[in-house]
Amino acid sequence: AMAVCQPEKVPEVVGIIEKAMQRATTETFTEAQLTPARACLITAKELGRETIDGWAFEVAVDEVLGLGHGFAREELERIRKTQPGDLSRVARQYLKKPVIVVVTSDPKAAEAIRK
Repeated sequence: AMAVCQPEKVPEVVGIIEKAMQRATTETFTEAQLTPARACLITAKELGRETIDGWAFEVAVDEVLGLGHGFAREELERIRKTQPGDLSRVARQYLKKPVIVVVTSDPKAAEAIRK
């Protein structure tokens, strides 16, 4: 998750994100929830690929990460095939202990969320 907010709102926003992540590990997802999320993700991916620069950047990153030059094309199909159970399984596996990173110019905002 990523959010942009005023420094004084950091603790509140982090709390919202943490609650959403915890909810994702315990609740099940439905196709009705997944359909618009899938469409939003595919649209964002396609918009990022509208230019040669966008495609080149994505392919270069995929190569550096060892995913191969065809990963970007295959990715959209994988997104389309994602099922609610897949999302629940991944959330339970990877959101057990999320790491929160706060980037701010106000040290007080970062201190406010340290645990």
